[in-house]
Amino acid sequence: MLKFFRILLAVISFAAVTILFLDTTGYAASHWAWMARIQFVPALLALNVAVLVGLLLVTLLVGRVYCSVICPLGIWQDAANRVGTALSGKRKRRAGRFGFRRQALRWRTGFLTVFAVLFVAGVFTALPLWLASAMDPYGIFGRSVTAWRWMPAMTGSATGIVVIFVVAATFITVTLMAFTRGRDYCNKVCPVGTLLGLVSRHAVLRPVIDTDKCNGCGQCARHCKASCIDPKAHAIDLSRCVVCMDCIEVCTQKAISFGPKRTKAPAPVADKPADEGRRAFLTGGAVLGAGLAFDVLAKTDGGLAPLKCKKASHSAGPLVPTGAQGVRHLTSACTTCQLCITHCPNGVLHPSTRLEGLMQPEMSFNDGWCRTDCTVCGDVCPTEAIASLTVAEKSSIKIGTAVVDLNTCISAHDGVHCGSCARHCPAGAIDMVPVREGSDRLRPLVDVNACIGCGSCEYHCPVGRVASLPGDTAAIHVEAIDVHRFI
Repeated sequence: MLKFFRILLAVISFAAVTILFLDTTGYAASHWAWMARIQFVPALLALNVAVLVGLLLVTLLVGRVYCSVICPLGIWQDAANRVGTALSGKRKRRAGRFGFRRQALRWRTGFLTVFAVLFVAGVFTALPLWLASAMDPYGIFGRSVTAWRWMPAMTGSATGIVVIFVVAATFITVTLMAFTRGRDYCNKVCPVGTLLGLVSRHAVLRPVIDTDKCNGCGQCARHCKASCIDPKAHAIDLSRCVVCMDCIEVCTQKAISFGPKRTKAPAPVADKPADEGRRAFLTGGAVLGAGLAFDVLAKTDGGLAPLKCKKASHSAGPLVPTGAQGVRHLTSACTTCQLCITHCPNGVLHPSTRLEGLMQPEMSFNDGWCRTDCTVCGDVCPTEAIASLTVAEKSSIKIGTAVVDLNTCISAHDGVHCGSCARHCPAGAIDMVPVREGSDRLRPLVDVNACIGCGSCEYHCPVGRVASLPGDTAAIHVEAIDVHRFI
């Protein structure tokens, strides 16, 4: 019954997180965005003490259930392992595919140390945090599941191609490790698994072997995906056990139960570190399939003017979302899970190809603008790299300033009355004024104190879009500011 409930919770959890990443309607984001906030690394970055304490207390009570019930990459590995078992043949399935292996302590402590150093350096120095997030299981899963959305934006540069290769290689490697060797990634590489393992070895409730009933058949060890059961010593390495309950199910002698530690030693081997544990999986299929959303590029403007694809303007500095406070804060808090990019309803956010902010969200206004009534990115961000804002707060935060290129502006340069940027400015920061005193030609004049940098002017500028007009980029674009401020 315990295993059934664990699997049920894992399936629900995996489906919810996967849909949260894939859903583009906004329904999932408005109903269960909290599922991303209870992931360990996002909670650590957001300094969400309540979540962190809760996860540690649960681990101290029942062991590493986080890895098999909450972590989407852990559940995915269980599914991959399940497929590997199903394809291994009837005899192999019955006998079991695994066996006891001593813990790879050097690997575990090494990866945890590297992660800790990169994490601290990314938060408190200029070192990019994405170096640490490359080992974050939640981030790995998020980047992999949303690849269909962000991958096209990365194919235009050599850096982007490298990123695509690394993300794909990481996900495939983790999947193959699970397919062939069970929870090897979790118990050798994953820093979250290692950290929780330090706590789970002292779990109050744990799998316990009754030596009076055990006949030493080793069936439990051969079915343990974490390879953490030593049948000869009747010991379970709890630091690696994910409380999957598989060992309890396969034991024909009913010698393994889940409960408190026994008062007397279960075996004569006293000096051996009786790390108990085992862990693993199951969780059926939960399809990663999802609808392939694609953008349809209009060919004409109302059937009149042929259109072309506008190229993005380049700001001197990266434009980051409202709520990010500025580039430095975003770089030190973003785990590059791609949740904000996936849920951006306006098509404004794209993964960065800058080395210092690789895969972190940046804004581009060639396909849309950042609507002042939209706060989705902050609402779904699990690390508070992008803060959740009210509409009123967002409307009064300045992230950049619109700059006009008079050489390509059709109103100022060609004398064509346009004014599209002024008409569409939600802040009322643009006025059309004479190019010079007495002139009939009008030019956009930006009030730098009122402009918030939403990009509506850049998006609605016909230059760069209308085929009959020269230039590939808009005649007005937003220049980023390093630190956002209220106006």
